[in-house]
Amino acid sequence: MVCTKCGPAYYMNTLFRDLAKRMAALSPVGIEQEIIYNFLFGALYALIQAERLHYPLQMENPSKSAQRKDEVRLMAAKLAEHGHLSEQDYEWSGGFYFNDALIRMAVCLEHLLRYRTGMRKHQKFAPLIKAAESEHGFNISEFAPNWKDCKDELDAIRHRNWDYGSGPKVSYSMALDMITRLFDAVDWAFKGNCRADS
Repeated sequence: MVCTKCGPAYYMNTLFRDLAKRMAALSPVGIEQEIIYNFLFGALYALIQAERLHYPLQMENPSKSAQRKDEVRLMAAKLAEHGHLSEQDYEWSGGFYFNDALIRMAVCLEHLLRYRTGMRKHQKFAPLIKAAESEHGFNISEFAPNWKDCKDELDAIRHRNWDYGSGPKVSYSMALDMITRLFDAVDWAFKGNCRADS
């Protein structure tokens, strides 16, 4: 499928098109499902944009962070002068969307686990997963085998700038697997529109 409104011709990945169809078929009920649904779509949209902006081709560059500094300076100057940017002109944009997708996937998974377990306090990720597995049938190896990588990525973005200079450690192919499995997890969580405290 060619996107004619995405700048130069972009052929949407078949996986993304299939996930978008699944997204359109979901019918969230209530605020908690709606929040999960919106984060899931945000993650999908961000991965689509990352691919459209050729992010997968940039992943192998170990010195991206240093190079992006100069690009960001140029982008800031153009933004100040023109009030807008053409995203496809900058490699930074692909990384921006990829990081956004990782953050949204981690947040979506956490909301999903809290929704199904009914745990509303500041529990860490591991106890949420344990409760979802032991009390609600959540299969971590099926739905989120790379959850630790995704969560570690989020923690590095939030807390460990010294550990993030060369960008994410989650590969693009791992991110594609993660979003696909997250869709399966959302299907599981929304099944029967039920939750732990209903």
